[in-house]
Amino acid sequence: MQSCKFIFITVILASLTACSVQPMLTISKNLANFYYTGNYTTAHKTAKHYYQTLSIMPIANDKSHYQVEFSATKVRGRAGCAFLGKAVKKEGVLWLNISNEDNKNVAMYIRPTKDKSGVEVFTKKFDERFYMMRYCRGGASLAGEYFRN
Repeated sequence: MQSCKFIFITVILASLTACSVQPMLTISKNLANFYYTGNYTTAHKTAKHYYQTLSIMPIANDKSHYQVEFSATKVRGRAGCAFLGKAVKKEGVLWLNISNEDNKNVAMYIRPTKDKSGVEVFTKKFDERFYMMRYCRGGASLAGEYFRN
């Protein structure tokens, strides 16, 4: 009989077997009331440390779409991360296609942290998490927790 290992990564539960990875995203019913608009940063926001920022702004006259922008402190004089996209709010979660390939959809989500002090960013499919690194330098990723400023 084949055994399974379980790995928890923030809101993703991935069931790993020898053949496949099967992530499951649990969506809480109380997410609809979370106010996403604003600016967020990763934990280390000081002049001496690397940090990433996230800006979420509503698109005028559209209650379900947001402009999402990621950036980061400079590394060796160059931006650490840069991404600008349009998110749609579905069942209280913001969803973006972060693929830069034609006819490919890579769903990244932004949802509130459990304590609602910020947001968590990850991909719907565990195997697609590396797409979030395409917009950053030096091994960084868009993934992680961002805290409201």
